[in-house]
Amino acid sequence: MIDTIVLRIHNLHKNGKIVELLRAKGNGSTLYDIKNPHRKYFDSDTGLVYDKPDDFIQIKAMEYGDTGKTQIFYKDKILTSSHYYLGYQIRSDRDYIEFNFSIPKFIYGTNLVQFVPHHTEHTKYYSRNEIEDLKSVQNFTYDRLIGFIKTFLKKYFHSVYDFQGIDLNDVEINRLDICFNQHFNSRKEALKYLEFQKKIKKKYIRETSKNKIDWGTSIFLTTDRYSAKIYHKGSEYNSTEGERKHHEKINKTHKKEIFKIEDKYDKNGKLLCEGLQSYSDRILRYEISFRNAMMSHLYRKKIFARTCPMFKSIRNDFKEVDSIQKRCERLMNKKVENPLRELNQLSKEKKANHKLYKSIMSKTVSFRLKVSEETKKANSSIQGMKFSKRYEASLPLETRFSRMLLDEMFKDFNSFLKQFKVEVKENVTNAGKRVAQYNQNVDSFNKYVADGFIDKVKSKINPNKARQVIMLLQTNSLDELVKNGVISRATKYNYINMLKEIGLKPNQLAIDEVHIQTTLDFTGYCDYTMGGFCALPLANRYFI
Repeated sequence: MIDTIVLRIHNLHKNGKIVELLRAKGNGSTLYDIKNPHRKYFDSDTGLVYDKPDDFIQIKAMEYGDTGKTQIFYKDKILTSSHYYLGYQIRSDRDYIEFNFSIPKFIYGTNLVQFVPHHTEHTKYYSRNEIEDLKSVQNFTYDRLIGFIKTFLKKYFHSVYDFQGIDLNDVEINRLDICFNQHFNSRKEALKYLEFQKKIKKKYIRETSKNKIDWGTSIFLTTDRYSAKIYHKGSEYNSTEGERKHHEKINKTHKKEIFKIEDKYDKNGKLLCEGLQSYSDRILRYEISFRNAMMSHLYRKKIFARTCPMFKSIRNDFKEVDSIQKRCERLMNKKVENPLRELNQLSKEKKANHKLYKSIMSKTVSFRLKVSEETKKANSSIQGMKFSKRYEASLPLETRFSRMLLDEMFKDFNSFLKQFKVEVKENVTNAGKRVAQYNQNVDSFNKYVADGFIDKVKSKINPNKARQVIMLLQTNSLDELVKNGVISRATKYNYINMLKEIGLKPNQLAIDEVHIQTTLDFTGYCDYTMGGFCALPLANRYFI
């Protein structure tokens, strides 16, 4: 369920041997900030100033320039055993080495293979029930990810250090993409499902937002913290920048079919192997790119100092002040007399805690594979912290990339999956039967349970109103009805509540073909990988 990772190794002075190893192996190029033509470098070891340093001097150097800021880094790529190019860059201006790559492509040569347990792995046995279930697979992912990173570092830099290896305090996960491939019976079904998903309002994105993009075969949402998209994998695989061209090139270079792109049939026309193109045509892919800003937001909100009484008190003060501020803003817009009265009555301490909490939440975090005990303690409580007059907290800006953080990321991702889950259409007749049954249950409840208690009496649903709603939803989603001015936003939520009462969901009224698969698990993936038609290259050196 993991695709792209941005992995950084900090502290170039300490890890200079890694830099030299990468530079010695590569044929990359040094890129410069063109706005800064004059550069001088100060070697802190010798005290000498260089105008034109050699390839390695920048690793030790402090940089100076006319602009006051330089941007100099070395960029290259490595061809891996899976025929995938691993890109990296050495950022001397920011003191780290950065690897930006797709883990499935790095291991298998394609992200059609997902970063999940497979039946072909013999180091640990997984039952089919375990590798089909979404929650189970997510539970396995943290150990699998950390294990991969450690193996990756050992594999490429084993000759640089002794048995202790690279200091994991220097290794940062800066970005992580979580993904899921939803399987259908055909390309037609996948694209039909996507068409209805386009009708669903994107959470946190307004209909008029410039950040919402609907292409022919994809949906793309982006904010300052994350990017989320749903797209037809087959179209992406066969696109100009897709994997297919790379796979064809590899096959041609090696003069053999390393990647099975096309379907294979016997002389009688019986399918022997479903190729990567046909397989990808049956897939919709969901992805969220969790950038550092989003990971930091989740960490500060859900994990940082979560058991600290002082921090809880500060957060409660923030919520109270924030609520009052919003209420005062609404009163100002209504031109009410003395709209800030309630805000002015707040204590200085509550206002100070409001600013302090905002300051804490705005601080980004560097997520390392390991941190010191002192850093762990500093992240668990704000007791004893020193605060300036401007309410700036002396916060630790590093923490360990934990299982708890990944779980919070999965919660967001699962919410994304659920938001765009489409159910089979409920016709008007069946919906009418649901309403009749609900009203019958209400009559029984009011007669035997709420008899004599007015406050407990439930209201029945108007059958004509329910029928009208169901009819509208045969051709439009609730969000489309709001957008087209047919109903108001308030009416939309009234309809949602009414549908909920009779056991329906807003997205349950669109797909009219019962056989379209809408399950969010790995059943389709297991059927393909464990069947006799699989073309995916599951053999690898990391999970065997």
